Amino acid sequence: MGKLISTNPAKGYAKLGEVDISSDSDIKEKVSLANEAKLNWKEMGASKRIELLKPIYEEFKARRDEIALLTTRETGMALKESKAAVGGRHLD
Repeated sequence: MGKLISTNPAKGYAKLGEVDISSDSDIKEKVSLANEAKLNWKEMGASKRIELLKPIYEEFKARRDEIALLTTRETGMALKESKAAVGGRHLD
């Protein structure tokens, strides 16, 4: 399979990174697993989902500047716009 390459449009499409492109069979397998997980997630209930998501939220909040900078590099968007797009003050 090939690679999906992430580039920076503001820097002449300089390469930022790459990932493998999934095969059709890989995608079908992942969709099947996601559907199974969706049922488990639904049955779990809101309070347990909140408990599981809280550490992810905290990590996202701690890394929002890093995520905003990557968004800027990948889209060419102004950093101020990227910060607003990744949560900005909504994460405080």
